[in-house]
Amino acid sequence: MFVYGTLARGQQLHDYLSRVSGTQFIGEGKIQGELYALPGEDYPGAVLNLRKKHFVRGELYEMAEPATMLRLLDGVEGCDEGLFRRQLVDVWINGGKRRAWTYLYAQPLREAQLIPSGDFRQA
Repeated sequence: MFVYGTLARGQQLHDYLSRVSGTQFIGEGKIQGELYALPGEDYPGAVLNLRKKHFVRGELYEMAEPATMLRLLDGVEGCDEGLFRRQLVDVWINGGKRRAWTYLYAQPLREAQLIPSGDFRQA
């Protein structure tokens, strides 16, 4: 699982990653896309953009029980309401590339502001 916002270490929803045993931090990574500050929200939204050399920076986790963890996180991320959608993406980490699930913003980006660094912690 690649996380880049409120599920990352030190953020308000990070404890959800420890609710299912066996979830382990792998390291810092990035995906190709753009990160946006959403108006009136305290969480960001990432969208894929493979045409530009923009990256979203975040953390990669390995899940021992992916089905249980993904069910839990789908609820946290508002997938049923259409707020975010879960998608497999390429994650660049430690000079290599891995596939991982992440949550991409699924709503229009009206009035959202690009976070140029791609890092929610630096926004």
